[in-house]
Amino acid sequence: MDSLKKYGNDPVLVFWKAFGMLMEDNLSEAIREFEQVKDKQDVILCSLMALIVAHKRSRSVDKQTIQQLEAKLKSERTQCGETALFFGGMFLFHSGRPDKAREYVDRMLKMSSSSSEGLILRGWIDLRSSKDQHVKKSIKYFDEALNSSHAVKDIDAILGKIAYFKLRNNFTGALELVNQLIVMSSDFFPALIEKMRIQLALQDWEQAIESANRVFSVDSQNIEALHFTILNFLCR
Repeated sequence: MDSLKKYGNDPVLVFWKAFGMLMEDNLSEAIREFEQVKDKQDVILCSLMALIVAHKRSRSVDKQTIQQLEAKLKSERTQCGETALFFGGMFLFHSGRPDKAREYVDRMLKMSSSSSEGLILRGWIDLRSSKDQHVKKSIKYFDEALNSSHAVKDIDAILGKIAYFKLRNNFTGALELVNQLIVMSSDFFPALIEKMRIQLALQDWEQAIESANRVFSVDSQNIEALHFTILNFLCR
């Protein structure tokens, strides 16, 4: 709560805080938080969709409220801006509805085709698809985001490409990208963890141990690094 106060109760932060409550089935608190931001233009779509989900999960289902929310969502969808579509797509993606999320992001990209945020989200949606034709296209969106003038060093796009290369068993290519990330930000330990995983996939145990030790220098109790260290002791 203190961090939210620091940012003036930013609607986006309030929404994702409430989303965490929704995922934990803390429904009454989640509904209360979503109600605070359901009329804020940037998060109007995702808040309305989240409220519908929360009410449907409640023990006492208020059908009239759900109908009102669905009607408002239908109306707002026809007139919302690109930011609302982006967060709507992100909510749907994290809620396990990738096809619907793709619709929202495609509408957003029609409004702003060079939006790095939209391109990256579209890439992740396709990368997590069960259809190989979508997975193959995902890297195109990450590359477009990285090639846009304002996203030369976009960490999310690089992480997307790393995930794509790993999925295609191109661990050498993934390692090159991880090294780029580490050069950009030496204390970004998610990149160090990725490097450790890739080195393990390449069966480079010595280098993987070195990466694990670098992770420990940033986070001495890191679970991923501890798992690898135990695995190393067991296997070697």
